[in-house]
Amino acid sequence: MEATIVSGLLVTLITGITFLAYKHPTAFSRFLYWPLFFVLLSASVGIGAWNGSVTETLAALKDIIPPTQLHVATFKTQELKLASWYSWVFPIAVIYLVFLLWLPHLLSEDKEKEKPKDE
Repeated sequence: MEATIVSGLLVTLITGITFLAYKHPTAFSRFLYWPLFFVLLSASVGIGAWNGSVTETLAALKDIIPPTQLHVATFKTQELKLASWYSWVFPIAVIYLVFLLWLPHLLSEDKEKEKPKDE
């Protein structure tokens, strides 16, 4: 149920951003591109920092955890890590944002090619 709601909201968000970039490219490039970029960058850095800190915490505690309980501690720290697919979401989202940023230029080139030359 939750996955359905989240995926529906995500599709709606992507559709809205795409529509805005297509219909209002100046507003998208001025007011939406950089905030979205920095939100994505912040989320990516935060997720990386979280997963890195979980790994370093286990490494620091290995000396004081009894060897018989080390597998339990390893399993518990793996549960704390966020999913690894987050690491490739940021580059794909940035590529899509750059595509949306260049969309008006791509469309204007296509329109210029379609115009017949007057002689």
